[in-house]
Amino acid sequence: MNYREIIRENHLEITKFLDYLRQEHPGYVIEGHCPSLVDLDLAKFLYLGINGDHTEHTLEEVKQRIENGMFFEIQDKMLKPEVLSYICENHLFEYCSFVTDDTMADVLYEQGHLNTVVQKAIEMGFPKEQAIYCATYTPCQRMHFYDRGVIAPGKLADFILLKNPAKLLEPETVFKNGISIYKKEDRQAFPVEPYAFPEDFYHSVSIPEVTLSDFDVKVPVEEGEVTVRAMEVHPDRTQTTEKLVTMQVKEHKICWQESGCLLAMVLERHGKMEISVMDF
Repeated sequence: MNYREIIRENHLEITKFLDYLRQEHPGYVIEGHCPSLVDLDLAKFLYLGINGDHTEHTLEEVKQRIENGMFFEIQDKMLKPEVLSYICENHLFEYCSFVTDDTMADVLYEQGHLNTVVQKAIEMGFPKEQAIYCATYTPCQRMHFYDRGVIAPGKLADFILLKNPAKLLEPETVFKNGISIYKKEDRQAFPVEPYAFPEDFYHSVSIPEVTLSDFDVKVPVEEGEVTVRAMEVHPDRTQTTEKLVTMQVKEHKICWQESGCLLAMVLERHGKMEISVMDF
């Protein structure tokens, strides 16, 4: 993940581990991500043996990855018309797959998982058979799971049954190792057993009490205005950008509540705090 540091001369432990893998286990699959790396920097990254990328990219970045032999994984935020068209027009179905990343529990429950990503790709014009292929067979080949990814003799019977695949990839029944583990009509019938973590888990976080005053951002100005560096979040991509925002100051405190921005606070588990202003 530390993609900019490992392509420079360094003594990082991850670099030593990558050297070990390249010498002792050259066939191992090494996954990573390298946002915005292109040209020589991308070549240096690939030289380390990390030849899979699952993050967000421009079309030019996608082209450079595939042209350099990198396996490209498409998550929800990379479902862009120009990217999908490039893959289809050049028949690159063997060099990419659909994946999920950071799927929240409520999204998983309410919308679905990989089937939702595939459904969106199909609705954007990706051929249905190829979309399913890139969500099953291709990723299994990439990860060396040669015992699955296809319904065939001798393979693991991991598959789903669809009521109407022409319209919706919502599973009616899910099979794992040939055993039915989910049926849509019995969704609420499966027993839910509560799980208790070991007792020490409940005492692993130790932070001081947080009060409202901890959310005050103080500046060396009693009254007036200050310029604040904010992180601008974009709805259609992961990367944030810096934005300078003018905020009012009263009694040495920034009035961020009136600025249209939100305040983000990170509480480190042992009591350290970091405050950031985010613009939406």
